Amino acid sequence: MFTKTSHGARELDDGLLGRMAKQCRLSRADFDRLIDCPLDRDGCEAKLVAAGVVAATAT
Repeated sequence: MFTKTSHGARELDDGLLGRMAKQCRLSRADFDRLIDCPLDRDGCEAKLVAAGVVAATAT
């Protein structure tokens, strides 16, 4: 499943943002944090590992 946006839209509505969060396997609150940048890549990956969505990788 993919979320499509209108090229003319300036803002995304809550329903669309919710679908995008679901595709990223994040809660809406965590997705908002990801967009606003307080949630970085490492933090996002840690949440996905903790939720069992992805397996942890060795670094």
